[in-house]
Amino acid sequence: MNRVKLIATILIIILSCFGINLFAASPKSKTIITDNNTYYIPESGIADHSNPSIQNSIAWYFKTYGVGKTYLLNSSGVNYNINSTITVPTNSVFKGKDALGSYSIKASTGLDKKGMIVLGSGCTLQYLNMDGNREAGTVVSAANSTGATILNCTIKNSKNDYVATDGNAYTLLINANSNTNFSIDGCVLENAGTNPKLNSATNQSNGYAILMWSAINSRVTNCDISYTSTCGIGFTGSSIVSIIGNNITKTGLNRESGGPLADALTAYHNWNNNTDENFTIKDNTISFAGNHGIHVSGKGIDIQNNTISNQQLSAIMVDDWRSKINGGGENDNEFSENVTIKDNKCDDPLSWVWQPGNSNRKIYVDRVNNETGMTLDYRNNKDISEIILGVNSTNYHFPIIFGIHPTNTTSITPVSTHTFFVRIESNNLVISDMSDKSSLRVIGISGKVFYNGVNRQNIVSIPLNQHGVYIVEVKSGSNIEKIKVIY
Repeated sequence: MNRVKLIATILIIILSCFGINLFAASPKSKTIITDNNTYYIPESGIADHSNPSIQNSIAWYFKTYGVGKTYLLNSSGVNYNINSTITVPTNSVFKGKDALGSYSIKASTGLDKKGMIVLGSGCTLQYLNMDGNREAGTVVSAANSTGATILNCTIKNSKNDYVATDGNAYTLLINANSNTNFSIDGCVLENAGTNPKLNSATNQSNGYAILMWSAINSRVTNCDISYTSTCGIGFTGSSIVSIIGNNITKTGLNRESGGPLADALTAYHNWNNNTDENFTIKDNTISFAGNHGIHVSGKGIDIQNNTISNQQLSAIMVDDWRSKINGGGENDNEFSENVTIKDNKCDDPLSWVWQPGNSNRKIYVDRVNNETGMTLDYRNNKDISEIILGVNSTNYHFPIIFGIHPTNTTSITPVSTHTFFVRIESNNLVISDMSDKSSLRVIGISGKVFYNGVNRQNIVSIPLNQHGVYIVEVKSGSNIEKIKVIY
């Protein structure tokens, strides 16, 4: 017997020299480490992965191993349930193991109205399905962070049953307020406070896919955004914002159920007194917005190659009622300058009823600074030839660039290009700087001809006796281009 014990003891010593522990815990409770900076986290049937006192929960890993690590969920097809907020450590990567699996984190009823996942500065989320389960007030927060990144994730189902006593609450898929260098790419964002929205008669909540106020240098690219009670992306007070290549649909559903409304893309109060908003809004497809498609104001705005359809109000609106222009508001930082609107395809609004000053048009422009205000480039837009000048547009000077297209073709390539400037001055429609090789005709909506002739003096002043719709026709040879000017 002593010989057997001796042999067993020697065997244990030999195995331990090779790192083999015969008495180790089962894999379910064992920390899985591939190197000193990467940790695989199994679901392991843990009831609450937000509890750091439960060994091998997500929160336990974060607390135990800290900042600057890579944490990978490796149990596909199951939910990692959480009952309270978890914070990803600074400069860490938190992701699903790969792009092929389904790595899901789901809020439980214990999370009621609170935040679900908080990103520290320098954090990256990738390949995760984050389900607020209509319990989380905010599903992911990157507020007040620097360099947070979200890639190839699904983020869905923020709280949807606020009641009157909750007031004007915000229910968000992503809170990126006051961030710097935030980016999100290739994500699906759906159901912000709605689909369905409960307690419709009393629920005044603001549901945003992304709330990104007072941020600096933010990018939202290649995302699918749908079903929000209030807004798609709100970036008021921010600067250097790029919103490119996104598909945004069914925003502003509070129009049907009651509560605050905003636009698919909205940023029209400059409460930080920015001197250059520097907004780039390009290559987006926007549909079924419960308010405007794009409503912005500021300095340095580029709106190009967007397709906007089935919106309730204007497809594109550049205006801020807070502007002091013509005595209408708060401060001079609210009016717009250096704005380019080019190559967009827009629908008429669903709720179109035109009245003087009504903003329900394809493109509405108001409170824009003189001389440096607006460039409308229609040279490749055969189907969009419309600008509305709001009632506060007196003395503004808009360069309009457009193409002369062949009359019997659907081609968007112009045969020639012309630029002219249009402004309203002392109840006159003033058109200037046109090519003297073209002829000009201005027609009222009733068919009355206000001007018809060849422009030789590079300026035409046409008296307008009332607000209304006027068609400006420029003819080159047998080709005619029409611009609708609404005053």
